[in-house]
Amino acid sequence: MKKARAVPCLAMMAAGLLAGSAAAQDAPGRAVAGDGSSGFDRFGNRNFQMRSDIGDGVGYSKGYQTFGIFQPLMLEPDQSLFFANPRGVITYEGNFIGNLGGGFRWLNPETERILGIGGWYDHDVNGANDYDQWGISFESLGNLFDFRANAYLPTETSAKTLQQNLTGSVFFVGNNIGLGRYSVYQSHFGGGDFEVGGALIPGFSDAGIRAYAGGYYLQGDDTIGEGYGVKARIEALITQDFQVNVGWSNDTFFETNLTASVTWYMGTGESPRWFQRMPQSTRLYQQMERNYRNMVLTHDITDFVLALRAGGTGGSGGAVGTPIQVFHVNNLAAAGGDGSFEHPLNQLPSTTASSVDIILVERGDGTTARMNGGIVLNDWQRLLGNGLQHTFTSTQGTFVLPGFSPGAFPAITNLGGSAVTLASHNEVSAFRIPGAGAAAT
Repeated sequence: MKKARAVPCLAMMAAGLLAGSAAAQDAPGRAVAGDGSSGFDRFGNRNFQMRSDIGDGVGYSKGYQTFGIFQPLMLEPDQSLFFANPRGVITYEGNFIGNLGGGFRWLNPETERILGIGGWYDHDVNGANDYDQWGISFESLGNLFDFRANAYLPTETSAKTLQQNLTGSVFFVGNNIGLGRYSVYQSHFGGGDFEVGGALIPGFSDAGIRAYAGGYYLQGDDTIGEGYGVKARIEALITQDFQVNVGWSNDTFFETNLTASVTWYMGTGESPRWFQRMPQSTRLYQQMERNYRNMVLTHDITDFVLALRAGGTGGSGGAVGTPIQVFHVNNLAAAGGDGSFEHPLNQLPSTTASSVDIILVERGDGTTARMNGGIVLNDWQRLLGNGLQHTFTSTQGTFVLPGFSPGAFPAITNLGGSAVTLASHNEVSAFRIPGAGAAAT
């Protein structure tokens, strides 16, 4: 499985290597004069990136190791360029993932501000599941003030089920039977983020220290919904080629996380220049700041499903796979009930709709008050008193019917005839039938 996942990542790295080898044979570094009419090497200033991230972040855990290539196609030296940035990643959980991106950057020589746009395809692995997304990036980078914004668009937005089982809880819901369920899902978030900041800290702005703050939006599937977060980070240039980042985030789903990363740019041709602000012409060749991981949350939900008819006997005579219908009767209930668990009928009905599987009669006051008119059953119906424990069978299994109350059986009768008139495949259980013309016919 891991070998198969490595294929797109290796392909991303190979694309960058091929772009580099096909470009120019001079050593990577600052742009050099070429022999073309343009007077410069359009494929110069290529660099290699090695980055280590540690800590749990937004949508991932334990960090990862990145190997990337930044390959420019320059339109004007140190001013405007297209770029490709394939990245191969090994997570600290042992998965091979990657990113394939590219974009355009332009440095305004008058304002010394960089405007950039980028597009991305991110492949990720979380547990046993693969995740993919598209990304869009925008940046406006100045000597002092920066702004960045990113959007993340998953290729698939439905939740993936990791585990699902019944809890054993059985209860009435309206005219149905609920079965408690426990589920574990993975949800893939889309959304977006932004940050503002830069070299704004007094006394540190010229020492390669930049600080940022921002927010992000998480758009999940139907099982989890949406959420918001805030974030902040500090970026320090140890040298022009070696950077350290420390980040903090807090949101609705992933809560509080603290991350750190170090990035080493190789082959830039830059001099060390310890703790100094990076020239804008050099920032043209840096990686874009974004979340390169797919944002995935593993979460659990406790809910319920309705018990479904299994067919045959046992109060499941309706269409297989449709909810079992229960009609509730209690002569102590308020008038005007509809036969649901919450609003039982306060008298024994003369009959019910054929869609009803079980007529459950509670003990009530123990008398035949409003229970003395008799009832005519339909095929497959069960007429049950709650003084005896019963079971029912559904497509999910056989369970104990809720509502059992030990004690005397409820009383029903019909002074003028049969207390119960049977049809086909009926069950009548746990009743007292005093003074009826006939118990059942």
